[in-house]
Amino acid sequence: MTTNAVIAEDHLSLISENISTSAHRHAFLHLIISQTQQPISINIEENSIVSKAILINSKVMHTISLVQQPFWIILINHTSSLAYCLQHQYLSENKPFSCFSDFISEALSLNAENLQNGKLDVSHYNTVWKRLLAILAINHCYLIHEINDQRIQQVLTTISSANELTAQQDSLLKAIYLSKSRLSHLFTDMTGSSLKSYLLFQCLMRALWLIAQGNRITDAALKCGFDSPSHLSATCRKLMGIKPSFAKHVSQFLKVPEE
Repeated sequence: MTTNAVIAEDHLSLISENISTSAHRHAFLHLIISQTQQPISINIEENSIVSKAILINSKVMHTISLVQQPFWIILINHTSSLAYCLQHQYLSENKPFSCFSDFISEALSLNAENLQNGKLDVSHYNTVWKRLLAILAINHCYLIHEINDQRIQQVLTTISSANELTAQQDSLLKAIYLSKSRLSHLFTDMTGSSLKSYLLFQCLMRALWLIAQGNRITDAALKCGFDSPSHLSATCRKLMGIKPSFAKHVSQFLKVPEE
């Protein structure tokens, strides 16, 4: 089976059947869905959790090891409205993870099967994605989850639209009239994670994209603001539990534009 990846404004998807990570944690949420009738087993905070669909909260230690078991793994940007809605509806009281009802798990799994076999395109992926949101009843979440501080909104927009990213904050300070320490504190208050870790994760996503496009790991590391290939490798292991070289085996890395 091929390995496909999809990057969108608020999430990153990985569709495959084999993955083995070391224990890791990150600010992003995880949604892991079986693409077959067979449940998947994930180790979360040293507990083995078995289900067809599992939602893992931000900053929760977890290990994923799946062999010849088709899956759809989704990394969800913790600053997005989607993440806030999922936390509100399924991870109340800061629960580390959530297993859905049998009905929702079954529906998510059947929907995920539509991403198996064949080349992905934006239209097909968007259809499956919208069905996932409908199953999770995201459209029923009426809370206002937008970040209301314009300075932080500007930072997020600058990061998402920048042609080049660096893991350093200096370039952002030019557009935001705040000191580095004040901006860092404000970003953490508004998003729940540090600006440094958020920038680092965004740089990592871009580096993996470049590697999947055929760039050498060394070139991808330097183009995305990492000090060295070893810095990129250490970051990837820490935040995703895997080596950056996995991106070399991605058959298709699809970018889905914002609608």
